Amino acid sequence: MDRLSGPGMNVASEDSRREALAWLRGAVAAVLDVAPLSGWMKRRARSTLRSLPDRLLERWARALNMDSVSAYKACPDFAQLCRAEQARDLVQGYFDAYDVVPVANNLDDLAHCVAKQQRNGRLPLGKETVERQVCALAWGEFVPLGAEFMPQARDILRQGEQIYHVLIDYHLTLDSREVWRLQRLDQALSSVPYGAWVGNRLEEVRRWLGVDEPIVRIQQGQRTPLWELLWENLLAGGENDRYNQ
Repeated sequence: MDRLSGPGMNVASEDSRREALAWLRGAVAAVLDVAPLSGWMKRRARSTLRSLPDRLLERWARALNMDSVSAYKACPDFAQLCRAEQARDLVQGYFDAYDVVPVANNLDDLAHCVAKQQRNGRLPLGKETVERQVCALAWGEFVPLGAEFMPQARDILRQGEQIYHVLIDYHLTLDSREVWRLQRLDQALSSVPYGAWVGNRLEEVRRWLGVDEPIVRIQQGQRTPLWELLWENLLAGGENDRYNQ
């Protein structure tokens, strides 16, 4: 057997994958520690990060085109470096460049608005549609695929000549119940690949939280004697002593 494809290689690859995921979790935690965020934001983010399963962390890294294994090998001590003064300045610069703190505050206000309208039966569109739109607007600046969608979203939601953040414009649109704007926004989101990307991320989160029913896929093929025995036991009931013979 080729040494590069033998079982030892598979074990090494799996070990590297697990180490890279642990590194990624630690790297994100380190960035949170030095980030200029309020206490409640850090607590929520840390809690989510701790409970997030490896499989979901890996899917999100892959969805963002991040090779965590290569990044881990290139800078294994990233978490420690983050706490140096120079790294703190870099994190601060990134957060400032992308208005992370205002976005987080606006998103928190918007989430409370959506929850209140839902409780009162006042959401102008379906809950899933509003959820998808809010997440698309919140993630758009940080995801390469969002670059095509965000200018359209701003044009659709802009309230007169005054320039607000797009999440504030969306909040105002919900409050004023301008359904036509929300419908145009949904059409714009559905017409770009970013819309499918957002939908996939939400589906993954819903499955993790247990909100969605599990998906069962049935693969058709030739039935073998073992399958016949399985169906007999499931549908007709098997004999208790069959497996003791």
